[in-house]
Amino acid sequence: MPTPGKKPTTEEIVAESLNMLDTDTGKAVVLSTTFTKEEYGMIDSFDAAMDLATRTFGDVVAAHEQPLLGDGFRVADEDDKLMLIGVPLLLLDWSFKDSDYGQDQDWVLIHAVQRGSNGEALKWVISDGGTGIAHDLQEFTNKTGRTGGLAVKRGLRKSDYFIDPDTKKTLTKAQVREYMVAGKKTAPAATFYLDTSA
Repeated sequence: MPTPGKKPTTEEIVAESLNMLDTDTGKAVVLSTTFTKEEYGMIDSFDAAMDLATRTFGDVVAAHEQPLLGDGFRVADEDDKLMLIGVPLLLLDWSFKDSDYGQDQDWVLIHAVQRGSNGEALKWVISDGGTGIAHDLQEFTNKTGRTGGLAVKRGLRKSDYFIDPDTKKTLTKAQVREYMVAGKKTAPAATFYLDTSA
């Protein structure tokens, strides 16, 4: 109920007329026009929420696939990068970002498209820093001025190596053997590159 002696707000007038005022606080309670309080209360799992939305709207759409909300590009994690080894990629465009770690090498952010098995576009955002993809593209951009429109026939390649887990320095094969003999620990690491072979 509006405060006596004070002009009620439009929200309070509407709420009072719809019997939607919280009797303890006097504030308007916003209720969904789609679901009832009981339906909200019955949601006890993500699957239950999906079922309720599907029954109500006919389906649930993915935000990243909606042109008004997303662009359909998915951020590639380490496993996704492994799947991009040896497959044709079109690097639509890329931009360089400053490193968050105070390193000399910047990061690159790439919008890439992979041809799917039925010719569909599988869209990826590939993020990379260091001596791999970022270094390759920085050199290419410095020499050509281009920041997009690069077809990579064989996609990505991966180089595995070992580092010192404390210093994070790359170890040569001889150093790895020395570490093993001395009982010192090593840690596996990997760098992704553009596979520029024909």
